Amino acid sequence: TSTAYDDTGITPNVVYWYVYWYKVRACNAAGCSAQSAPDSGYAQSATAGAPPTPVNVSASDGTYTDRVRVTWDAAPGADRYEVWRSTSYTGSYTLQTANLTATTYDDTNVTPGTTYYYKVRACSGHTQCGCGGFSIPESGYACTLPAKPTFTLSYDPGNGWVEVTWTMLSGLGYKLFRATAEAGPYTDLGFVTSPYYDTTVQTGSTYWYKLRVCNACGCTDSDPQSITP
Repeated sequence: TSTAYDDTGITPNVVYWYVYWYKVRACNAAGCSAQSAPDSGYAQSATAGAPPTPVNVSASDGTYTDRVRVTWDAAPGADRYEVWRSTSYTGSYTLQTANLTATTYDDTNVTPGTTYYYKVRACSGHTQCGCGGFSIPESGYACTLPAKPTFTLSYDPGNGWVEVTWTMLSGLGYKLFRATAEAGPYTDLGFVTSPYYDTTVQTGSTYWYKLRVCNACGCTDSDPQSITP
């Protein structure tokens, strides 16, 4: 007979919420009216509220040349995740994706060599629960392969060696390869510094050389060059 009803015969969802739909109609001795328009309601469990902050957030450091991969542990009760990005730890973060259901995000809109900072938060699909707090920023970057190296070959008849020279750049490693045909196979002469003196050559024979430059991301080979002592 009152204008309020407490529905206690429901089971709150074990995660966050569960929606029920209700209609009301009025009745007297003459009969009952049409049903009202439906309206939804939900009951919250003891764990109701926004999902917790994602933990174990990690961003790849030079693992890929074309992306930064961000991963995290699943947050209880979350049905989507937001990933935010900035170019500084305390800078202005912008939303990269808002409806991610996986716990991995590949950021392909990156400039290799630039460090990015990422924050992740977990969200519930119900508007009353919303999103939890942001994770601590985690940095990551896409690696840059070294540029193709160039080198110069010369023969010193007085010493009987082929001299290989190039410009050494800081933070890079260099390997030299030699073959008796352009197609190879090439022999690995090991990590070397410029100038390198190849004393194992014979006059009248043609030798092909390739220089490989490497950093933490990977290696880049030069075009082959030949010389005949």
